[in-house]
Amino acid sequence: MGKAQTDKGYRTEDNPRNLLVDAGIKCRRVPLSGAVEGDRGDQVVEVDGVQGLAEVKCRREGFKELHS
Repeated sequence: MGKAQTDKGYRTEDNPRNLLVDAGIKCRRVPLSGAVEGDRGDQVVEVDGVQGLAEVKCRREGFKELHS
């Protein structure tokens, strides 16, 4: 992966994290997400003592269909 792609991925994951932290919600990025065992998501979000994983995606033309 090239530097431009790496930088885009970092920005894509960091922007929502900053919004959550600014709103007072605990959130941390997962280093090497998907590359190592353990946390599978891109971010760990904690609200009222409950932790969850968040996956962050970015597409140039948005998403035609979203799945839950």
